[in-house]
Amino acid sequence: MPFKGSTAKLSRRHFLVGSAALGLGAAIPLSIQLAAAKDNQVLVSAAREVSGNYVLVAIDLDGRLISKTSLPKRAHDALALPNKPNHVLVLARRPDTFAVEIDILQGKVTQSFRSEVGHHFYGHGVVSPDGELLYTSENAYETGQGEIVVRETSNYNIVERFSSGGIGPHELALMPDKTTLVVANGGIKTHPDWPRLKLNVDSMQPNLSYVDRLTGEVVEQVVPEHFQQSARHLIVTEQGDVYLGMQFNGDYGEQYPLVYQHQRGGQLIAMQATLPQWQSMHQYIASLCVTEKDLYVTCPRGDLVVVWDRESKALKQTLTLKDAAGLAFQNNQMLMSSGVGKLLNTNAANATSAFEETQVSNIQFDNHMTLMSLA
Repeated sequence: MPFKGSTAKLSRRHFLVGSAALGLGAAIPLSIQLAAAKDNQVLVSAAREVSGNYVLVAIDLDGRLISKTSLPKRAHDALALPNKPNHVLVLARRPDTFAVEIDILQGKVTQSFRSEVGHHFYGHGVVSPDGELLYTSENAYETGQGEIVVRETSNYNIVERFSSGGIGPHELALMPDKTTLVVANGGIKTHPDWPRLKLNVDSMQPNLSYVDRLTGEVVEQVVPEHFQQSARHLIVTEQGDVYLGMQFNGDYGEQYPLVYQHQRGGQLIAMQATLPQWQSMHQYIASLCVTEKDLYVTCPRGDLVVVWDRESKALKQTLTLKDAAGLAFQNNQMLMSSGVGKLLNTNAANATSAFEETQVSNIQFDNHMTLMSLA
């Protein structure tokens, strides 16, 4: 499908992947030999097979399947584990309770655990610089308060917990100082007994919080313009710029900015777009990814990838991609996945350059995609 604003022609390549559904942790026989990943890089994503089974897939940058591992339910994000080469940790989509460690070369589960009783995951986490600690965003749903729970990556035993600075913590990231966590607190109360029900839409309290991971102290907070702008996803640059993606939970006829930039000590600054452009995003931002000059975001409900100039904050380009999902950036190539099984690869420095489209059979990618190196 052509991108809006681009006259480039598609170079289509189609790769067949296995469709067998096996039990949790079972490796799946591939229709191709184990791929030697291009540049030793692989893309990892939670996904769903057309049959409805949930899986974690690892593919190379050309879309060839390396492994596929069955999951108990729908997952959200996957974290590379620096102290465990070729391993990722997969976290359940809210408000579920499972986490699974997987060897992506073997397609096998190596460890699994659940959140504590009375807690559920939000699908995101971050690993400490030395690889020894895992920080996950969780909901203590009896009190409705957000927590950051700290576990050892060797055995996933809990060693500490502290406040996320708000309600409904979603994505979190480590700031360049390696000490501060930045947390998108969505402001929405949830409970596993009512899996997708938002319990406090009329009294939401979203914010962006900065938390010292060593002391648990909330050192800075900013709040969005409207109390129903749920802060969900974010990305941090090497310079400490935070880009924040929102999901609006108010009247669908109202429109507020959905993407902001923030620097410590300042206020949230909206990226620029016209009213029709914001409306085309259907109140929902999923993944964010940055290059040296640009910010990319996916809008699954709007079937869009939107590109902003980071310096001017002006919207540069709108790319059409059905059920746009995950993003990853490597060697000046922007990779984009979709919920209809497409993987797109384009030169991020030249918006009118030709791009490649791979259709991965039987796979519907979830909202996030992780780029990692094989050992």
